[in-house]
Order: sequence, then structure tokens, then C-alpha cells
Amino acid sequence: MQIILLLTLLTVLPAVVMSVTPFLRITVVLHFLRQALGTQTTPSNQVLVGLALFLTILIMQPVVIDMYRQGWEPLESGQLTWQCLRRRVPASADIPASLRTRKRPAPVLGYHARGAAEERF
Repeated sequence: MQIILLLTLLTVLPAVVMSVTPFLRITVVLHFLRQALGTQTTPSNQVLVGLALFLTILIMQPVVIDMYRQGWEPLESGQLTWQCLRRRVPASADIPASLRTRKRPAPVLGYHARGAAEERF
């Protein structure tokens, strides 16, 4: 059972890294930083991806540890079934989403645009 789970996880892992973690955002920011510095290929793409992976692991480490302690350890010891685990996962999987989003929308640009337009007239 663990081998099937491991192979399934390895198959889905690239999609999970791209969609759930901040890897893609960090990669885009590092690319824009390289362009802003005026260097086309000085830090190569491999270096940027390596830095993005390192920063992603650093950011996601507390979430993964929490999910491991609340999900995998009770499942291994027999305290939890797969059905109970499926109900517990969304609660701990919301942590990265809450770190990525703001609590309230930021209407700053609209506010400043209205103020600038009123000052001109």
C-alpha cells in the first residue's frame, strides 16, 4: 500500500509543487529581478530554479511538518482511518492559502486614482 501511495505521490508531485506552493511566484519574481538588474543570463535558469526550490522548502516547512504530525503519524499508528484523514486534510491545507492572500481587498489603487483625478479638475 505504501509503495502505491509513494508512486502516486511522485506522479502528482510536479503539479502540486506548481499549484499549491509559492514556487511559481518565487520563480517569476526572481526572473523579473534578473531582468531589472539588466543581466540576461548571468544567473542561469538552473540557479534561479534552485533558489526558488530552496525558498519554497523554507517557506512550506512548517506547513508540511504540521500536516505530517496531524495526518501521517496518526494514520501510521492506526489511530486514524483514511476517511477521517480526508476530513482533516483541508483544515491544515488552508494554511498556505491564508499566507498567500490578504484578509481584506486592497482598494488602494482605486482610491488614489480617484484622488488624482479630482485634484486635476
